Amino acid sequence: MKSAFALLITTVLYRIAAADFGAEHLWLLSFSPLAAIALCGPAMFHRKVALVLPLLILLVSDAALSAQFGVAFVTGETLPRYFALAFIAILGLRLRENRKAGVYLIASIAGSFGFYLITIDPALKYCYAAA
Repeated sequence: MKSAFALLITTVLYRIAAADFGAEHLWLLSFSPLAAIALCGPAMFHRKVALVLPLLILLVSDAALSAQFGVAFVTGETLPRYFALAFIAILGLRLRENRKAGVYLIASIAGSFGFYLITIDPALKYCYAAA
């Protein structure tokens, strides 16, 4: 449980630091340890912790970032992000018994693609559907 708490604190601090660096270091925003925690957490943590930890990290860091930048905590993008992260965590739970690197590589690609599809801007969804 100590390692889950340390992971929570470290990842929240990472998200806040990455947002503080802003446009100068965009590569920091492209790296998401949160999705990795959601996918690989079930291999390390109890089932409940593995499912709740990434969502708790996102909740705490979203609250801190909303307060820091004075923006709304809940927007139209909030629910899809939480749903997409839960999707990756559930994918990780399905891999709990199969700890082969190749399987995790395929799952990470599937999770990233799923995250993109779930969180894509509704206006872009309309553009893609019209094409």
